[in-house]
Amino acid sequence: CAGSTLPLPVPTGGWLLLEDQDISPDNTHCCTIDIEVDIDTSPLSGGDNMVTECGTAVPGDPSPGEALYNESGLDLDDDGTPDEVDEACEDVFDLTHDKTISNIMETGHNTFCVTYNIAVDNNGTAPGFYDLSDLPQYDQDITIITANYSSSIHPNTPLAASPPATGWILGDDELIPAGVSHIYELVVCVEINLEDDGAVDAGDDIYQACGDGGAGADGMPGQGLYNQSFLDTNNDGTPDETDEVCGDLPYLTLNKESVSVTQIGARDFDVVYQITVCNIGGATGIYDLTDTPGFDDDVVVDGARYTADTPSNPGNPGPTTLSGTGPWTLADDASLAEGGCHAYTLFVDVSMDLTDANSPGDESYSECGSGGNGADGSPGEGLYNTASLDTNNDGIQDVEDDACGDLP
Repeated sequence: CAGSTLPLPVPTGGWLLLEDQDISPDNTHCCTIDIEVDIDTSPLSGGDNMVTECGTAVPGDPSPGEALYNESGLDLDDDGTPDEVDEACEDVFDLTHDKTISNIMETGHNTFCVTYNIAVDNNGTAPGFYDLSDLPQYDQDITIITANYSSSIHPNTPLAASPPATGWILGDDELIPAGVSHIYELVVCVEINLEDDGAVDAGDDIYQACGDGGAGADGMPGQGLYNQSFLDTNNDGTPDETDEVCGDLPYLTLNKESVSVTQIGARDFDVVYQITVCNIGGATGIYDLTDTPGFDDDVVVDGARYTADTPSNPGNPGPTTLSGTGPWTLADDASLAEGGCHAYTLFVDVSMDLTDANSPGDESYSECGSGGNGADGSPGEGLYNTASLDTNNDGIQDVEDDACGDLP
């Protein structure tokens, strides 16, 4: 039969391939039908979202509605009723994949390990083969430290910290039986630095969060922890399906300043410090804030109190009295949303006597910077004071800032 295009949708009763066709004795006519189909088992795609295997209803005998079931009818007496029917059925694979972020764990100061899960599913009725690759395209201030992956068919395998332009290869010509899922776990450990002052190849110090610019929740290349995976189901080197996810990281900064020194008595002073904690990242951060005085040994702490604008903090609205001579805890597990700042004002009442040998200290005042450390001074000088930020709740101070002021 001559080549021709068949109409869609299929007419009732099927396509008419030959009509009133003569065939001579001992001869054979062969018609080849090429049918291109699209398989979609996703929700809302139509159908029951599953492919039924050939021979499901009657084992060994395919039935309509199963996989690629096809039936031909031969009418020998031109009465419109087939005198002979033959059928064929072929099972098909239906490969798809889904990617999610299952965990973002802070492992140190501004270091995180991100866990991606990728599920490759064969929703069809025949085995298939696939290639799977993954390409991180993070904010330029995020640097990959290490990466590794494992799956239900692979052992734990390290990956290069700098992925190829086409991404890490996680699966190559992998056989997946019908109705089976292959689960991949990709762990990427990263470091973020938004304060390197534009060092070469270290980003622009401006965090681009997932969805900035209207990109949607899954983000776009150059935002947060944006990551793409690619599934090639016919081994032609071109991805047949792409999935993407994006996650964000916090980044906490600390700034401390000496605001004022007010004399309130002959040897008594009220000292004020301002401490500001900001989150210039893209996700909520948690922190602990402490303050430690390191005054000249002739300066005596007579009392301290503070105020804060941090929600649920004892110093909000304050002032709240601090006990002892420090270190003082100003915040414990405080939550700070991206783009936000918390302000703390610390008031310290001090006294100093440089004439009485029986008073505390050596009666020799060391002013801020006298040890050569500049205006911020060093411990044991003037009203030197240090604020410390613990950003991962491990009890180790991750960020410090100091300030110093002098007394007359």
